[in-house]
Amino acid sequence: MLRMEFHKEDQTILWRLEGRFVGSFAEYAQSLVLSCTDPEEIVFDLSELIFVDATGEAVLQTLKRLGVQFVARSSYALNVCERLRLRQYMGANGPAPKASAGRDDSAHGH
Repeated sequence: MLRMEFHKEDQTILWRLEGRFVGSFAEYAQSLVLSCTDPEEIVFDLSELIFVDATGEAVLQTLKRLGVQFVARSSYALNVCERLRLRQYMGANGPAPKASAGRDDSAHGH
């Protein structure tokens, strides 16, 4: 199963992926990107992925060719990015912000 969350910041849309980037889930994500007007403004955060199969790797390679950039904050995601030579996102203020999961920790003093 794959969970996708979208977070817009300035001109960039951060797609946070969680779970397994495999088969039809990966192909569906690709179709969503292809329907966007400017894929170069898309950043995929792969930090919460636990598995990428051959189809998922092929999709990531296609997204790379379209200009999509990637964030990796876990060992597995870093391995995927290095192995596939995916371009790491470095925004104007450093790495991409982590997309919130619908909760504002600042309100809780964290």
